[in-house]
Amino acid sequence: MMELFTIALENLRNRKKRAYLTIIGVFIGIMAVVALVSLGQGLQAGVNEQFSKLGIDKVFVAPTTVPGGASITEIGNRDLNRIKNVAGVIEVAGYRAKTAKIDWSQTTVYQTVSEIPEGNVERALIVESLTIEIEEGRLLESGDKLRVVIGSGYTDDTVYTDPLSVGRTIIINNASATIVGILKKIGDPGLDNGVFVPTVLYKQVFPAESAADSYSTVIVRVAKGEQASQVSENIKESLRRFRGQKPGEEDFTVQTTEDIKESFDKILGIIQTVLFGIAMISLLVGAIGIMNTMYTAVLERTKEIGIMKAIGASNEAILSIFLIESALLGFVGGAVGCILGLGISFIASIIATQVLGTTIIQFVLSWWLIVGALAFGTIIGAIAGFFPARAAAQQKPVDSLRYE
Repeated sequence: MMELFTIALENLRNRKKRAYLTIIGVFIGIMAVVALVSLGQGLQAGVNEQFSKLGIDKVFVAPTTVPGGASITEIGNRDLNRIKNVAGVIEVAGYRAKTAKIDWSQTTVYQTVSEIPEGNVERALIVESLTIEIEEGRLLESGDKLRVVIGSGYTDDTVYTDPLSVGRTIIINNASATIVGILKKIGDPGLDNGVFVPTVLYKQVFPAESAADSYSTVIVRVAKGEQASQVSENIKESLRRFRGQKPGEEDFTVQTTEDIKESFDKILGIIQTVLFGIAMISLLVGAIGIMNTMYTAVLERTKEIGIMKAIGASNEAILSIFLIESALLGFVGGAVGCILGLGISFIASIIATQVLGTTIIQFVLSWWLIVGALAFGTIIGAIAGFFPARAAAQQKPVDSLRYE
């Protein structure tokens, strides 16, 4: 077997240009597959990390929305009080957010303004649920009225000619406020460009919405030892009775952290499947390239095949030589594609961290991905080379020796 391997390797060395071009066709497909799978794993790891920060003891209640994002129902204080009385619920906080006009110096932007409640318990629950951390200054505290905390995006001097800092004053829908804190960069545009205000200021900025007593989301903390999924069902049943609705007719949604995570996982799975399918088309082109190369090799070496058979080479030996050649092309293509694919994934994670300031895309190195890419490339090469190899093995010695 070692002798056959040596012959196959020597044949490839004698046709370096053709081998290189064939390998290019293979590694492009493998590179795409490895890069997409690795990035998918990294994105999954980043999402899992964010949800681990969020915790599994949260339940989120929100009004039903239409495709454009507008609420078609309301979740108000009466609903919030109803939720507080559900068994297994220990903390409840209403969260409101809406787009407002923000002015400072000669700059005007329209960004999301979020309410941070006065109560210590409610405020801590919302801050934890948004997974925000302070970079400079401080978070909002009880007693703050005309104070705000801003996202890191406002300090970017590549975006704003007059970036903001702690102590500066901004105007939100004609209400003036002083910046007391700047958040760490998260990578979420909504939070990085958001403004967080106390309840008193929120009511000044959005008087009509405050009067309507409507929350964007109600965040619930589940008591230790209680199952979030069961408490979620209890909340749903309680609100259903309160609103006089039947199962399946709810005008609100109740989701646990795990429910939201599963939704993300499904979306990521669909995206990865589509991208994987596109990458497989490239791999198919590479396989056709191997088959074309091997058929050409069979034609060029017809007389050589006849000589080998004339001196005693069996059909199995001829078949093995050509299969080994095609498998080697696939293996080398898989190795190069694997290295380049992982390189692309690594660079993407660096760009995400350094440029975008987010850890949502991480570099994940999986041994099974490397082994799988090498095995996949080798198998694809062997399969693509099988028919040309069989054609070579089935040639008759006399016909092969006569071939010119």
